[in-house]
Amino acid sequence: MKTKTSFLSAIIIVFLMSCQNDEITSLQSQGCENMLYFETIDDCVSELNKVFEMNEEDREVWEVSKGFKSLGLESERFYASVEPEDFKSVEEVKQFVKKNSNFLQLVEDNAGGYELDVIFSDNPYRFFANSDCLFQVNNKICKVYKDAVVSVDENKIDELKNADFNTAVSIENSSLLTSSNNSYYKSESIDCVSSTFRSDSGDERIRLKIGKWADISYPYLACAYFEARPYHQGFLGIWYYCTRDVSVDINIGVTYLNSNNIWSDNHAYCVGTIENTKVIEKYLPVGYCNNSSQIGLHSYDSWAQQEYTNQAKAYCE
Repeated sequence: MKTKTSFLSAIIIVFLMSCQNDEITSLQSQGCENMLYFETIDDCVSELNKVFEMNEEDREVWEVSKGFKSLGLESERFYASVEPEDFKSVEEVKQFVKKNSNFLQLVEDNAGGYELDVIFSDNPYRFFANSDCLFQVNNKICKVYKDAVVSVDENKIDELKNADFNTAVSIENSSLLTSSNNSYYKSESIDCVSSTFRSDSGDERIRLKIGKWADISYPYLACAYFEARPYHQGFLGIWYYCTRDVSVDINIGVTYLNSNNIWSDNHAYCVGTIENTKVIEKYLPVGYCNNSSQIGLHSYDSWAQQEYTNQAKAYCE
């Protein structure tokens, strides 16, 4: 019988102050495949949070310094070139997005409208993906998919490069990085699931996503994840990214089977405001789990707000 113990650990991140990111001990660009390389998964997660903290200009400098083309940043650059007034109908927008599906996607909201997003917007690792959606952690090659990452031994890179998700997870010795939409196993039922919440005021919107991840290699790092993004409703009623002052108050509880085979409940917190931003996005480690599939959300009590809307509230317990 599994024993469940609960304890609370707080990870508090206050914006405009330094964040809890360890220095990268080894980070380089791999010239042969133009891939970003990390010595350890902890280095990878630390670097990811550093990228989240950067503004657009700093991310461009970061990309050049690493010597690769980031799919996440390439998608954002393409997004910025889109002119909403060029489209005469929603169908034209859909065809344009379909034609450029390597950079863009249309997301249907809960009111029957559409948000224009970059590709892999649900996947924080999009910033590390090269043009083949690949990056490397030690001797593992990792491929970024819509809401997951699959890793394989480095000698399987050619198999992984052209593999869809179902094929990738069937490659020998492959492992799955659990995302917000993957199932998990638990000794008792959990009602909280990864979700998206919105608050509109006229042609202004704030969208809040709550999720969880577990990482690539053992011991698997369990993380809470959130994204708070402002939108403006443009031509044809489609919602587009915009720059606004954004505030958040995040409390996410993550349940996971720790390395001692004991169920643990940890919380991640994030509170603060960023002015003139397109997004607040965080990847918040809460502990190490024994199995990447054995992680779930046991609660959240969070909100996000932009300067022209009410709070988008996320609550579950």
